[in-house]
Amino acid sequence: KRDALEKRLKELLDVKVYKSGIVSKNAQGAVTTGYEKNYQIALGGYPLIDNATYHELTIKSLSANLMVGIEKQDHTIVDITKSITGGEIGALLLIRGDEFDTSGNPTNGTLGNLITSLDAFANALIRSVNSIYSYSAQESVETDTISSPNSIPANLTDKSLDSLYSMYHVLQSPIRDGNLTLRIYNDIGELSTTLIKVSVSKDDSINDVINNINTKLVNNGINNVKADLINGQLKFVNTSDSKETSKILVKDDGAQLFSALNQIEYQPLNRINEAKMPLPLKNGSFDIVVYNEKGETLAKRTITVNMDSNDPKYSTIEGILAQINTPGIDDNEDNNLNNDVDDYYHAEFINGKLIFSKKTDQNTFIGLDNDNADFGGAMGVNKFFDGDNASNIELKQEFQNDPSLIRASKTPTSGDNIIANDILQLQYKNVNFYVNGNTSSNTIYGFYRSMTADLANETQTVSSKKESTQTLLKSISNEYYALSGVNIDEELINLEKFQRGYQANAKVITTINQMLDALFSIKQ
Repeated sequence: KRDALEKRLKELLDVKVYKSGIVSKNAQGAVTTGYEKNYQIALGGYPLIDNATYHELTIKSLSANLMVGIEKQDHTIVDITKSITGGEIGALLLIRGDEFDTSGNPTNGTLGNLITSLDAFANALIRSVNSIYSYSAQESVETDTISSPNSIPANLTDKSLDSLYSMYHVLQSPIRDGNLTLRIYNDIGELSTTLIKVSVSKDDSINDVINNINTKLVNNGINNVKADLINGQLKFVNTSDSKETSKILVKDDGAQLFSALNQIEYQPLNRINEAKMPLPLKNGSFDIVVYNEKGETLAKRTITVNMDSNDPKYSTIEGILAQINTPGIDDNEDNNLNNDVDDYYHAEFINGKLIFSKKTDQNTFIGLDNDNADFGGAMGVNKFFDGDNASNIELKQEFQNDPSLIRASKTPTSGDNIIANDILQLQYKNVNFYVNGNTSSNTIYGFYRSMTADLANETQTVSSKKESTQTLLKSISNEYYALSGVNIDEELINLEKFQRGYQANAKVITTINQMLDALFSIKQ
């Protein structure tokens, strides 16, 4: 019975059984195996049974997925899922995967790889179509919430940053002692030689940080901008109207202050792009275009995205918005500095939302164009699709409710069908696909075809392995049962043979007895 249980454990988990000196006895007490002492069963280097000691296997939930654990001597549970590589359970884990993202979806294994590829496919489709649809001009723009910044309540502004994290749980991560390095730009967006470093300590309060920044600004002759707490968030604003300024950008956050506040607008894009952005950006450029009600272009400005740049003007969200807001740029090259993009619209990132708001009473419209950085799709400017993966992709709800709201034209005047045609032509263009940190370029159809081809090849490979393995298993099983099993016909023959032998032996004994009796009779 023990051998049968060992065999079943091997089938389930591919355990290793070590016997040395085990004594086995039959029902009559006779020794049938010459062992004496050691008996161990191990799984992935962990002992399940060690002579008289055993360690129980348990099932626990991790990221809404069941994992296999083993109880140690101190009764703590160790996750050994990754150590299970064989047997029926190992095969199931290989299919499902044993690593998961924050949403509980597997990131490896057959199913995990397939889900990851499907998510990458849906992500690219959403991002690319939304980028094109962002060309459709609107009077103003307010995106969905891209991130959820941590707001500091007014009654905690004098508390230490360390306590805001450890005691009040306001910050997302701890603050470390370091410098906040600010880059200063002049009125027309040119980089100033001024570089301001502000010391930040975990013992400082947010008010201390704001006061220290503003003191440094004033000491450097900068009086028209300041740091302030707007809706519980640290912002750099104009002193005149408290709107976000294009003159101060964060070059380096050595104290990790904005990471703790989860204000992604001041963090480097190459650090947050795939980790915190709903949809990823790529290096490139896009145009901001302002139209009148007739569909005529009033102003156009090209914005650059370079996540690898040391200049925060190109490598942060606030820097990109600063490019849009910078005054003194003659977009139209007409020697008139009062009819450019920044004269019609102001771009802000407030409460995790991107907002393009009007600055005049004119009947104007704003849209994007030539977006090879996927800015519109990543930021959700005038979306066509909602969602960011294969499980939540859907047509925007307002379009589901009323399809007539879908715009096929780029300009405010209907009839040009530019948006519809560009989305149609997307099938022939290469787009970026992001799979497990790797980036590839392909067409929408090409990526889907490659994904389905890989699945078909893997299925065929598994089917071939299954057939050969089943043949081998059958051969081994036949040999096993030939040695350990009971053949009724063979046993019947043996029984008949033993019975005949017994009868013959009895006949010999009877004959000898008769002979002895006869001999004794003659002697008498």
